Amino acid sequence: MTLTAAQLTRLRQLSGGVVATSEPDYLTDAQLQAEYASAGNDFDKTVVYVLRLRVGMTAGLTDRSYAIEQTSESLSQRHQQLKALLDEWERRVGLAGAALQAGALDMGLDEDNEDA
Repeated sequence: MTLTAAQLTRLRQLSGGVVATSEPDYLTDAQLQAEYASAGNDFDKTVVYVLRLRVGMTAGLTDRSYAIEQTSESLSQRHQQLKALLDEWERRVGLAGAALQAGALDMGLDEDNEDA
C-alpha cells in the first residue's frame, strides 16, 4: 500500500516539511513512501518516523539565518521546533521513549502451602 498524493501533502504538513509555498520539501516522495512502509503502513507512526528523520537531518546544521517569505528563522530554531513537534507526536502515538522497568513479580507459587 502506498500513500496517495493527498496523504503525502498531509504528511509534509504534519511533519514540518512545508515551510513555505515557494520552497520544496527536502524529503522526496520515495523517502516518505519508504518511511510509511517502515512504519507498517500506519500513517501516525509515519509522521513520527519522518519527524525523527527531520530532527536528525537538522541536528548538524550550522546556525545561520535564512529568510522565508518575509520572515527569518535560524536553523537551530528550526531544529528545536522539529524536536518539540516530534515529542508531541511520540506522546500522541505512544512511541515516546519511556524508561523500561525490570523486576520480579512474586506470586508465592513456588512456596509450600500447608493448608492446600
